[in-house]
Amino acid sequence: MSVDWTLNESLSLKNILALRGYSSSWSEDNDESIWPVGLGIEGLDHHQFSEELRVNGRWGALLDYTVGGFYFRELTVYPAHEDLRSVFPTLAGIFNFIQNDPTLAHDKAGYLHLIYHLTPQFDATFGARFTDQDKLYHYVRLNPQGGTGGSATLVGSLNGASAYYHANRWDWRGNLSYHLTDQAMVYGQYSTGFKGGGVDPRPFYVQQAVQFNPESLATYEVGTKSSWFDNHLRTNLDGFFSQYRDIQLTLLQCAGVGGVPPAFGTPCALPYNAGSGHEKGVEFETQLSVGGFRADANLSYIDFKYVSLNAATGVSLSMVTPWTPRWQGGAGVQYTIPFTAGSFTGRIDGTTRSGIYTNAVNGPYNHIGGYTVYNAHLMWEPPKGNWQISVQGKNITDKHYWLNVFDLASSGGASVGGVPSPPLEVDLEIKHTM
Repeated sequence: MSVDWTLNESLSLKNILALRGYSSSWSEDNDESIWPVGLGIEGLDHHQFSEELRVNGRWGALLDYTVGGFYFRELTVYPAHEDLRSVFPTLAGIFNFIQNDPTLAHDKAGYLHLIYHLTPQFDATFGARFTDQDKLYHYVRLNPQGGTGGSATLVGSLNGASAYYHANRWDWRGNLSYHLTDQAMVYGQYSTGFKGGGVDPRPFYVQQAVQFNPESLATYEVGTKSSWFDNHLRTNLDGFFSQYRDIQLTLLQCAGVGGVPPAFGTPCALPYNAGSGHEKGVEFETQLSVGGFRADANLSYIDFKYVSLNAATGVSLSMVTPWTPRWQGGAGVQYTIPFTAGSFTGRIDGTTRSGIYTNAVNGPYNHIGGYTVYNAHLMWEPPKGNWQISVQGKNITDKHYWLNVFDLASSGGASVGGVPSPPLEVDLEIKHTM
């Protein structure tokens, strides 16, 4: 629910209240065989409340400002029945358990945003935000009969345990932008941000229920935005350099990491602040529109390097963070033909990506090679515009690739599993807007 209140021409209030809740469940059979190699029935029961109050104002022609506060509360319960006895053969018979973990989290923040109009062409922007976070974890680990022994022996010490996380920080943004013409602007900015910390949500021993801190980022960026030929062509280009601190990596082997004793290092799924890194890159995007014809394209390049690491993580400086492609991009063309009964729009596009690793410790079993996928789309829209009927073809060349690879073998486990891409898919979609 949003409430707006205009006090005068230069001052207004906005209050945003939101409630959200959902329940979901899913099951896993990671090898699709008759053997229990990674079976799981899991779910999430989530409820959240948030409120944000903003004051927006203007001081003459010089300054626009926004000051506000934000509050967020969530309660998430994570139930599951995990039967993983064959994933780690040395633990056979003691790796079948039930969990039902509630986590209560709060975020509180205050922020200030200022835009100084120094000249009609030159703007200076300053932003500041203070954030305070806390999370309280409770762990339930029982065997299917309700006790902590037997098949829950490995995880039974976690039953009834709890762990707490708390952190706060300041983040900043400064931006200078200059309009060379009405169609071209250049800018430079410095900004910081973070990804919140917490406590290991899936420990296998109580010794693994340790806190990890926020991952922080400071980015320097320069770029240009422009439009050409009476706005028929738009182009954006930027380059950036980022400094990561306390990079969060999920470790599948955590002996000696974060105070975890070597005897409790495996199995493991520990989020951990492994070190720091630098990232530099370039991004380009463009869009061309002429009559019913439209073409768009984007391309990005990222070069990531670790600069320091905790040696106990097993990650080396020559590796890269998971899910970090060096190159990725896409392009598409479409054409709309109007006629008496509405319009037809046809589109074909493609996306491409270079290879990635899915584990923090890069290895041949968790590498996904690069791939390119093409899609096609044909849509009819009547003159009134409240109906859409479309036929879509996804992965029209029937390309085989992997969406994800889960490599336990490199960390002492007994399996490597993957999620294959969908094959060629064709679907019909009918949409009506009231």
